[in-house]
Amino acid sequence: LDIIMPDISGTKILAEINSKHPDLPVLIISGYSEENLEEALSHLKYWDFLMKPFSIGEISGKIKEFFKEKKTK
Repeated sequence: LDIIMPDISGTKILAEINSKHPDLPVLIISGYSEENLEEALSHLKYWDFLMKPFSIGEISGKIKEFFKEKKTK
């Protein structure tokens, strides 16, 4: 899920996802640094962050981590 999108912000979508599926892990991608997002995402139980641009190997590694163990931040 990207944080900045044309019609609705990623944080609004995250809130909706989290209210319906609180244990669903979410991978956030953005061109903004993770430090700027920590507070906005603090309500989420399971999430991780990937900075743009990223490689196929980087995103597949993050997805594999989610399947191995849910990450709590």
